[in-house]
Amino acid sequence: MSNFIYAQINTETKEVVAVSVLAGEVIADNMIYLENVDYDLLGKVYTEDGVFIDNPNPPEIEPPNTTSELEQRIADLEMAIAAILGGAV
Repeated sequence: MSNFIYAQINTETKEVVAVSVLAGEVIADNMIYLENVDYDLLGKVYTEDGVFIDNPNPPEIEPPNTTSELEQRIADLEMAIAAILGGAV
């Protein structure tokens, strides 16, 4: 049984959003057949020439939350769960 390897692209931006190993062939505009699994393609852009290039407009990545912000979110969630379950914290 052979696998079919594809880069899945966002059809608007042409950015690679996933690399998939599938059991069957897929024919779709957003699925680009690959010879080998290559996760380094994630975030790259697929050109009309059939080439993967570095994204000239990479998305901005939000910085991670601070520990205190995460602790507050956990406390808020605990309060919400307690309210749903009819208890109090």
